[in-house]
Amino acid sequence: MSKISEAVGEVNTSEHVMVLTAHDGKLLTKTIYRQEDGTLALRDYDRAYEFRMEHVPVGSLADLRRILESLAPNQCIVYGRIIPGTDTSRALRRHQHRDGEPATLEDAPHRWLALDAETLLPTDDNGKFDYTAEPERAAKLAISRLPFELHDHDCIWQLTSSAGLKPDVRLRLFFWLDRPLTGAEAKAWLCANLIDPTAGTETRSEFSTVRSTRQTSRSMRPSRCWTTA
Repeated sequence: MSKISEAVGEVNTSEHVMVLTAHDGKLLTKTIYRQEDGTLALRDYDRAYEFRMEHVPVGSLADLRRILESLAPNQCIVYGRIIPGTDTSRALRRHQHRDGEPATLEDAPHRWLALDAETLLPTDDNGKFDYTAEPERAAKLAISRLPFELHDHDCIWQLTSSAGLKPDVRLRLFFWLDRPLTGAEAKAWLCANLIDPTAGTETRSEFSTVRSTRQTSRSMRPSRCWTTA
């Protein structure tokens, strides 16, 4: 049993989170460093190619939080499932057959949903605010733009690695749904129901579903992780 599975414990469920661990210590998160002139800069994640793959059982939002908090810098979670027959000890991350190599990952229904909030200005009914100092306020702002079905429910939220270095909100939200959705179904539902309360029209540019390995590997490891209702 891996350390992440141990963190969750015994869970009687068919639901899972797929965890990738990069070989050779490659980092799957962006890192912030100070340049010679004293300013902060962001270093991109490493170009990892081969991974150990694992399905970790998850039965609730609390289980998901424990997984997120247990991730090492060379680990990330991704949406979907491992294709049967894949060598999970060392595999490429691929959704499609390419260059003679078979696909290793495929879309699958999950009850957990991860969303990135980007290009969202940190301004609510009370005015402009510093989202790094008031991240829960930013989370509530982001949730207000989501479909009504996601309002007034618990969620996990985290600032991503770019937070504070960008003027717009850089936030990730995790929800536990009442039924499983594939990545494609979740994207279709969200695109049809995102709300911009200031304009009274739908908006699709501020959120993106975190479902593909390329998106999730960038900064899925949380430095801070809380739950808010």
